[in-house]
Amino acid sequence: KREEERKFLKFKCLNRLSFIDARRKFQIDKKSYSSVVLTSQNDLAQDKTHYVTKEELTQILNQQMLEQKSMFMEMINSQALLFQQTMDKYNEHIMKNISCITLALKNITEETLKQNGNEVKRPPKSKKTKYEVPNLGTDKQFELNSSTVTIPPVFSVEHSTSPCSSKTVSSLEHQMQT
Repeated sequence: KREEERKFLKFKCLNRLSFIDARRKFQIDKKSYSSVVLTSQNDLAQDKTHYVTKEELTQILNQQMLEQKSMFMEMINSQALLFQQTMDKYNEHIMKNISCITLALKNITEETLKQNGNEVKRPPKSKKTKYEVPNLGTDKQFELNSSTVTIPPVFSVEHSTSPCSSKTVSSLEHQMQT
């Protein structure tokens, strides 16, 4: 029988240390079991175990499940609220940036139209023709092919009166110059 216990403990445990711990625990459990058996056989010992019926056990388990469910729902709701607040902040930040960029582009467009004297010249429809950029203070040309149009960057943001931060305007200027 002792050999069977040893084989079982070896099978149950993966390494030597856990095997030793399991053997110690088995010895402790064996002692406590024998003491319980001895006291239960004693006539003077009283049974202090509280037995419950199936209905009471079901009620206890249902109560625990409801408590866990309410706790999880509180955690989920707090995380959802935090997520919604974070998304609202990001959305507000994005909307401010979009309005700032829109205003900067509007100012650039107005300044460009003022520099052009409100004249917008369209080139005639042709397969391949060279055109000059009209009245923008440059003599650079671009070539119009059937599929691609290459326009050199000629817009300047130096005179912009944008209410946005100078960082935004300078980043726009950097993007337009590249």
